[in-house]
Amino acid sequence: MNFPRKVIIRGYTHSINYVATNREVATDLDSNELIGQVSYDDNEHHIRINANQKVIGIFDTLIHEIFHSLMQRNPLLRASIKPEVGEEAFVDTLSCELAYLLVSNGWVELPENVPVTEKRINEV
Repeated sequence: MNFPRKVIIRGYTHSINYVATNREVATDLDSNELIGQVSYDDNEHHIRINANQKVIGIFDTLIHEIFHSLMQRNPLLRASIKPEVGEEAFVDTLSCELAYLLVSNGWVELPENVPVTEKRINEV
């Protein structure tokens, strides 16, 4: 599977950058735990994903960040989340389920499920 370098979400083009470490994901935060992040800067929108994980993880993280962007742009989606669940848990569950459904039904074929090393990041 060729991972995209951009995606259009509700009319907004988001560049997608695959980086080598969690620290590179959250450039505006002091966090080593994020494996993906969507950010909005005036007219530019970015998705950063740590590519040093299994291919299914990259795919799941991409879907996860797309859902965050959809939630940001659609008030009805945001309103549908129960406060006790929260956006992160909702998006995480939904992205995992969708990634599994797409892969297990053969609708998306992923290469062998091995970690994408730093050397391969530019190939993603």
